[in-house]
Formats: sequence, structure tokens, C-alpha cells
Amino acid sequence: MGRGFQAVAPPRLGSLTLGLLVVVLLLLPFEVIRPTLSVGPLRVTNVELALGAFVLAATAGRPRWHPRMSDGALALFLGAALLSALVAPAYRPEALKFALRLAAGAAFMGAVAVCLRETCSWRPFLWAAVAGGVASALLGLGEVAGWSFLEPWLPAFKESPSRVGGTLRLSGSFQYATIASAYFEMVWPLAAVLAASGRGRERAAALGAVGLLGVAVALTLTRSGAATVLLTALVLGGGAVADRRLRPLAVPATVAAASVVAATALLAWSAPAVRARLVTENDLTWYGARYTVPAAVRVRAGDVVTVTVEVENTGAVTWTPEGETAFALGAYWRRAEDGATLDVPHVEWPLPRPVPPGERVRLRVAVPVALPPGTYRLTWGMLQRQILWFRHRGVPEATTLVEVEGEGHAEPVHPDARPPEPVPTTPPTVSRRDLWRAAWAMWRERPLLGHGPDTFRQRYGSYLGLPAWDRRLHANNLYLELLSGVGLVGVAGFVAFLLAVARDLWRHWRTAEADGALWAAGVGAGVLAFAVHGLLDAFLGFTPTASLFWLLVGVGRALVERGAEVGAAGGR
Repeated sequence: MGRGFQAVAPPRLGSLTLGLLVVVLLLLPFEVIRPTLSVGPLRVTNVELALGAFVLAATAGRPRWHPRMSDGALALFLGAALLSALVAPAYRPEALKFALRLAAGAAFMGAVAVCLRETCSWRPFLWAAVAGGVASALLGLGEVAGWSFLEPWLPAFKESPSRVGGTLRLSGSFQYATIASAYFEMVWPLAAVLAASGRGRERAAALGAVGLLGVAVALTLTRSGAATVLLTALVLGGGAVADRRLRPLAVPATVAAASVVAATALLAWSAPAVRARLVTENDLTWYGARYTVPAAVRVRAGDVVTVTVEVENTGAVTWTPEGETAFALGAYWRRAEDGATLDVPHVEWPLPRPVPPGERVRLRVAVPVALPPGTYRLTWGMLQRQILWFRHRGVPEATTLVEVEGEGHAEPVHPDARPPEPVPTTPPTVSRRDLWRAAWAMWRERPLLGHGPDTFRQRYGSYLGLPAWDRRLHANNLYLELLSGVGLVGVAGFVAFLLAVARDLWRHWRTAEADGALWAAGVGAGVLAFAVHGLLDAFLGFTPTASLFWLLVGVGRALVERGAEVGAAGGR
């Protein structure tokens, strides 16, 4: 780094510790979902194993620890999380595990601060962090582009690709697209600082990383992610205008903003589903249909029901007839008396053309009747293959009452009918407002210590009257998630910790030389991205994003302490 950040003492850390830090930074975006190590109930992933090894190596030599004001707030937060977990009314093991994960994250922060404080050059380590993010972004670009050779590798990192309304979202090596977006949002300011403080090929490579990460954020189709990149770019760009020490940040900030805007505009122009994604919170309004079907028909057993069905698209996206996630008309059989679904495969018919919102399509369809004599309900509904039936989003279906008489003869099925592809039964989509309402109700029950960290996803459905819900879903707000989990005491500690970190970086930025000001701005922008995006999502429960947050705080702490040591040495 620059003259303001020469070490005041020779490096005291071994090459093993420094090498482990590089490994951790490269591995962070590539957490394998299957555990690498299993001991009884303990499951440790490849990233967690690398984190633990680095923390042990960095703290083995009894490093010097410089107390700071933020330590008290952090202790309050971690103590509240542990106590809340111990007294949690339900899901106590899960809550205890999460409290220990928070403590491990804080230990990683401290180890990073120790390692960087006692090392002469930081650039290799921060390049490793940027390189990991860029590698994941490239993997995501290949995923979106449909590179078949990646298909065997992607399931190592996630159960399935991220989609919204059938549109593939870039998730790269992360479990979900939103996590990928958050990671890229926090990494790009580091690339910006490397570009601002580098020269020649290094500067060009760092600028390329900034642009690539911006495009990747846009391809995740995460609106809050794109907004966060624009906000942090505005902050760094504004700093470049106001402070001559930060002027080198103007170009990378512009590149970040331009890449997000350009990629989002191109996607919105080329894909109607992306336009719908940009103006809606979720896909609840994407799916809508109004059916015109015969009220009743009579047919002999073994015959084929041949009718005309007219369907109007009352949703927000165009029904496309081609591709793996094409829209189709489906029909299935139910009992007349109680509406129970019969164990008879449903039938699908492809659409003859794309159907934009507000338009209608008419299909002449035939359904084989492989049922004994009796009265049945033939239920009609639109579906999106491999995604969902419209009824999963609360769209009413249509019914034709079918009277099956006597013995009949078999006839060939209509040529458009074909064996159906499996369509998953998805849990109900819950709006962000309802999630917030559930979190608020949970906090009101236990205001001081909450229900235990990471228990919101296990309990929120009962507060919304849902018979079943997606237990992977979080509160879509970091602070409400913490409020429901660790209560007012824990949230106060966490917010005080963030403010103390911000204050330390601000004070350092005001007095630092050019290099120190650049790094303070970049680290601060990364922490700001985490805190701002936290207003609409929660990322402390995911190892890559949580570890990157603790890493940024650790880098900021080392920055402040190294600056203080340099200042003290200069004073002497």
C-alpha cells in the first residue's frame, strides 16, 4: 500500500496463516451444500472448515488485541443472542447453533484484523477476495448462458437454480440469487479501491472486475441489489467529487453504476418477465387466468371428452409456448362429491402461440376418460412447466361436470395431448409486508430477548395462519429478523456495533493520507451495502455473506489500528 500504511514492525505471522487467509477469501463464494466433515450432529462445510483453520492459526501466537468501543456493543449483541437461544421457547438447538455461528463470525473478524494489522501488504489478500467474487460471477454468467458443461458442477452449491416466473436468475455458486447479489454488492467496492490505487494492467483488471460484478448483480434480478450498487456508487462518486484524495474512485464508481443500469435496461428491453420483475415484489400478480369451459358434458366410459376451452391471460407476463418452462393448459380429475383429486395423471396441451396479458386463446382439446361410470369434476387450470400450477398463486380454476355412463370404446387421444411433465407443489408465496407483520408480532410477544436467533423461518407461518410455509424464508429485513429473534437488547447491540464501526472508519478517513482514505471509503461502502440491503433482506444466516461482512469489519479494524500505529510512530 501507500506510504501511510507501511508496517511499523516486521511481519510476525507465519506463511501458513497468510496462506490460509488467501484460501478462505477464494473459497468464500464456493460453499458446498454437503458437509465436508460430520461428527455426530455437527456438520461442517468446506468454507467453515477453512474459516476455523484460519482463526486457529491466526490466534495461536497470542496476538496483541487493541480494545475498541465497538467491542462492548459486539459483546452485548453476542451475549443477547446466546441468552436468547438458551431461553428460546422452541427450536432451541437451531437457535444455539446460530448463536455460535455469530460468535464464530466475530472470531473471524478479530483474526482478520490481527492478520492484516501485522502484514506489510494487503493487496494480495484483497485481490483474493475480489477474485473469488469474480469467479462466482463468471460461473453465474455461464449458468445464465446455458453452458451445459457446468450442469454437473452447479448442484454442489445449491439444490436448484433460482427462478422467478420461470426466468432464470444468476446465482453462480450461491444457494440463491439474492445471496449472490449481496456478495457481489459487498465485493465490488474492494475492486474499486484496487482500481483506484493500482496502475496499468492491475487497474484495468480491477475495473473489469467492477464492471463484471455490476452486470452479475443485474442478472440476479434483485431490485434491492441493483439499487444498493447504485447507492454505494453514488456515495463513492460523491466522495470523489468532494475529496481530492478519493478522486481515483470516480472512474470505478461510474463503471459500477453504468454496468448495472445498462445490463438492467437491456434485460428489461429483451425479456417481458424481467420488466414484470422490476415493477413487482414477487410473482403473485404474474399469474392470472379466466376460463370459459362447458358447464357439463356426458360421455361413455373409455371415450374421449372433446371440448373447446377459452382462456384469458389476466396476469402480468406473456404466456410463452416454448422452452423448458413453457406455459400450458392442464386438466385433472376430481371426485364430484367432495372435490378430492383422483389418482389419475393430468393432461397438458401446449399453447398455439404466445398470449400477452389481456389476450385470449382458444384450444380444442380432448381428454381420455379412463374412469368407471359415475359423476366427476374435470378441472381446468393453466400451469408453467417445471414451475407451478396457477392455483399455487391463488388463481381460481374452472370445472366441467362430467357424467360417465356405461361401457364404452377407446378412441385415440387428441394429437396435442401428451403425457404431463412433473409440476412441483410450491409453498404459498408470502409478501414482504406479511413477513414483516409476522416478525413484529413475534417481537411483541417477547420484546427483550425474542424467540431465539434464526427461529423466525420456523415460526412465521403460524402468525399468518398458514397451514404450511417455506421454512427457508427469512423476514426479508435483517433488523426485523433480529428483533424477532434476539429482541430489543440484541438489536440495540448490533446497531450500536455498526455505528461504532462507521464512526471508526469516518474518523480514520478524515485524518488519513490518500491510500488510507481510499481504503476507508471502500471498506465503508462494503459495510454500507450490507446494512442498506439489510432493510429488505437478511444475510447473517448464510456463511458467504455473513463471513464477507465480518471480513470487511475486520479489514476496517486493521485499517484503523494500523493508522493509529503509524501516527504514534510519526509522533515519536
